[in-house]
Parts: sequence; structure tokens; C-alpha cells
Amino acid sequence: MPRLQDGMASSNTPYTKYEKVLFYDKKMRFLATDGRPVFLSNQSHDATWPRYIPWARRAITLSAAHKIIMIHRKFLSMSFTNAAFAFTRRTCLAASKTILKEFIAMSGETDQGPTFWTHQAFSVAACIIIFLELLHQESLDGLADTQYSLVLETLEILSRIQKRSMIAFRGVKLLKALQKQVGQQVFPTQDKRGNKRGHDNNDGTPRKRQRLFDITSFIQHFHGFNEAATNQCPTNAQATEGALSVDGTPSSAPPSAENTLQQQVLDPNEMYGTSDCHMNARRNMVPMDFDQFYDLPMMNFDNSRAFENLLYLANKEI
Repeated sequence: MPRLQDGMASSNTPYTKYEKVLFYDKKMRFLATDGRPVFLSNQSHDATWPRYIPWARRAITLSAAHKIIMIHRKFLSMSFTNAAFAFTRRTCLAASKTILKEFIAMSGETDQGPTFWTHQAFSVAACIIIFLELLHQESLDGLADTQYSLVLETLEILSRIQKRSMIAFRGVKLLKALQKQVGQQVFPTQDKRGNKRGHDNNDGTPRKRQRLFDITSFIQHFHGFNEAATNQCPTNAQATEGALSVDGTPSSAPPSAENTLQQQVLDPNEMYGTSDCHMNARRNMVPMDFDQFYDLPMMNFDNSRAFENLLYLANKEI
């Protein structure tokens, strides 16, 4: 990845940058197939192999698919509107479906092995890509239902674990907002007359739809809504002012010396406060390794950075 970034930085035009992407895409595909040892390849499993081999196979499949997406990341948003980057669109869609299939299969296994935060992060990114694909399709076919079903099943899994996973918690919030857009614009169950609408026209050809989704407005609205929700959290002093005693009357008693000393020594709530809003923020803080993984600054609100902005929102907003 560092060599890819260096190569793109030394290129002057989008198309010369894209040549670097295609070069490292080919290199990554080799590492993900021919570059694997036998026990991590697609060969049949040997019963004498260690117990962790199936876990390692799934982990490397997920990681390789996500690496492909990260290689194409800079051109993914443009690929939905610019046919010159159609290869990126097809590649990232295929990689996303691979990630979701592996994640779903892994979650359904009795002996699913250790849980890695990366698997949840990869699945959130894959769901975002499939949602973007559905929202940018000119016409709908049977594959749209299959793709949507994968996302819904993944979203259900993430929803079940969001109480103990900060990544799942934040991802579910964004994915449900995108799901609402997809439900309204891609899979409307009824037309204006109340008749059910299928994917095909009367002659069997895929039904074309009017593109109404504005990704820029969606990102601005979602980002602004969460900024406002965060700003509504009271400060520690404000929370203390409104504190009630045991009988429900306002508490005006000053803090004891013992409590003051404990606060000076431990001071666990100085940064985040003690209100429910702040405690939720603390509980859902992403671990440092995830911050480093997706620590992307908020890009300009334009379609060319839509995917990266959505990744940022899935990581940073609470």
C-alpha cells in the first residue's frame, strides 16, 4: 500500500494514477491466489491439519478481498458515474460480496473461532459498497435482490453484536440510514397507484428507474445530524448542576473532600462527562488500531470522495 500511494503521488493525471491502481491490483491478486501456501489455498481440507486452519483461511480471504477494495478506494466513488473506471466498480462489488458471504458463513458456524474487529470493519465497508451499487444502478435485475439480501443478513448479525462491539454499533447506525434510502428509491413496494412493482417491465426487460439519490446531500445531512447530537451532550458541570438527591429534590450539597480527592486522582470523566450521552460515547469509542486503520479526514462533500466520507462517518460519528 505505501508503494501504491507513492506511485499515485508521482503521477500527474487521474489516468496515470489509475494505471498504478491496476498494477497493484494485479499484484494483490497473485498474492491472494498463487502466493498462498497449500494449507491456505482452496485445496480440500486435510483432517490432520490444525484446528485453526479453517479460521485462517476465512481470515485471509476476508483480508485479501478488503485489500483489493483499499487499492481501488480512490477511484471507487468515481466508478459509479465514470465508465472509464468500470473495472473498479465490478472488482469492488465482487470483493464486497466475497466479504459478506464469508462473514455470514463464519457467524453461522458453531466453531467459528476467534472474533477479530477487522472482520466487522470489513463487513461494514462491504455493505456500504453494495448500497452504493444499488443506488447507482440504472436498471434492476435479479442480482439486486441477492446483493440486498446479503447486506440485510450482515446488518442483522452486526445488530446482534452492536452492544459489545463499538465498530458494529457505529456501522449499524450508518448502514440503517443507507438502508432507508435504498428501501425508498431502489425497492419501493408500491407505486403511486398502490400496485406492487417488480424489477422487470411487461416485456421482461429490466425496469429502469429514475435516479433520485444525492450522495452529497446524504453525507452532509448525516454528518450534520451527528454533529448536532454530539453537541447536545451536556458538560460535566452542566450535568452536576441538574443532579437530584435520592428523594428527587435538587442537590445543592457541595462535594465532600474525599470525593474531590478521588476526582483529582482518578478524574475518569473529565474528558467525556458523566451524562448518559457522554457515557454512550465512551462505551462506543473505537480501539486505537481501528482509528489508525480508518483515520481518514472528512473529505470535501463531493461525489468523488463519497466512499471515503462514508467510511469516515462509520468510524468517527457516535
